[in-house]
Amino acid sequence: ETRFTRLNISVAPKKGAAILWPSVLPEDPWSTDERTYHEAVTVDKGIKLSANFWLHMFEFQQALGRGCENEDYYQDYVPAPKNTKSRTPSLRRH
Repeated sequence: ETRFTRLNISVAPKKGAAILWPSVLPEDPWSTDERTYHEAVTVDKGIKLSANFWLHMFEFQQALGRGCENEDYYQDYVPAPKNTKSRTPSLRRH
């Protein structure tokens, strides 16, 4: 279950379903929509699996490398080894 604390609503899990929301205001994409603050509710029974997919308006890895101190969103970019056919880089949580 995902609880949106500022909206006072919860979304119960449903097999095969997903929830998606923007984290910015539609009229000002530079401003965080604080209504979307959320938390995962503790699992009482069973196993909870989740996946996050972040979309960024701009490339952000280089700015972080130059000293942008936004540690909450920092991930290390690790290119795939050159001897593999994979084009997918791995991301490692910092």
